[in-house]
Amino acid sequence: HLQITVKDILGMLGRVASAISEAEASILQCSVDRNQSRFVNLHFLVKIANRAHLATLMKNVRRIANVEHIERKQEGSGFSF
Repeated sequence: HLQITVKDILGMLGRVASAISEAEASILQCSVDRNQSRFVNLHFLVKIANRAHLATLMKNVRRIANVEHIERKQEGSGFSF
């Protein structure tokens, strides 16, 4: 699972989803929630090949303007769909 905090502006979900797709990872599930007035958390369950693939995916997402933070959440971290 990935949790990505972004500024709450038009098009951010699409930009992040495109970056994940460009890294050749499959998005299995996605959800969105607000954490502050100007930010939202995007939650993605993605299918990746290995840790190197994850690192590439996260690097792609970090390059997007208005992405504030990205982190990997382990199973049992309280994040669920």
